[in-house]
Amino acid sequence: MKTTNEIQKQLERKSDDYLEAKAEEIVKIIKDIQEECNGRGMFYDYISDYKEWCDTAGHDDEKRGSLKRIVEWSGLKHKLHRELQMNFKEKLVSKHTKELLSKLEMF
Repeated sequence: MKTTNEIQKQLERKSDDYLEAKAEEIVKIIKDIQEECNGRGMFYDYISDYKEWCDTAGHDDEKRGSLKRIVEWSGLKHKLHRELQMNFKEKLVSKHTKELLSKLEMF
């Protein structure tokens, strides 16, 4: 039987794999939209600080300080994956742990 540390690592890996797949799906959606707009290359601007973005330079998006640019699809995927991990990994591991414990109680 596996130790609890090994089980915990597997649950974390399962959560990471799920979140990475979701990041890939988001990147695919963005690529599809870009292709629909006849976009070429990879440029994706994102807002790093929404409050600052709203407060800076009125409605002129070009002058807003917290607007950042990613120039590679792999960089965008990595950014999205890290953000999903920060926001959801712990909750997913907890969910998977509860599911595993409920299955064990059946026996």
